[in-house]
Amino acid sequence: MKSTTARNGRIAAVYLRYYPQDQYRPNIDRRRIRRWANKLGLPELVFYVDNGCPSGTPRPELTRLVRHAQSGVYKVIFIPAMDALSTCAAEAQDLSARLSMRGCQVRTFAPSGQRAKTKTPKTKSRRR
Repeated sequence: MKSTTARNGRIAAVYLRYYPQDQYRPNIDRRRIRRWANKLGLPELVFYVDNGCPSGTPRPELTRLVRHAQSGVYKVIFIPAMDALSTCAAEAQDLSARLSMRGCQVRTFAPSGQRAKTKTPKTKSRRR
């Protein structure tokens, strides 16, 4: 595995899971995520992709990523949503917490074509 170190000495990875198996989307998403990372000044990211693995079955790339993160290889893991880790919210939060305790942050980004969900205060419009 080729690791890439960020300018600040940190290493980042991306985990993607597709089910059912998708022939085209992983490459499209990789290009999109690389552009996003470049805009933010992030280093080249290392990708771990489980293509065709349902959540309830073994996911070898997630297992490998977690092992590397727990051993200190990565400081940040980017995922499209928490359900990439597990469709069970409690399991996903537990894994994220375990990684955080080892010094690895799990961050989400908005999927293609969607905006990140953020809460903005509602203001009353004034009519004149």
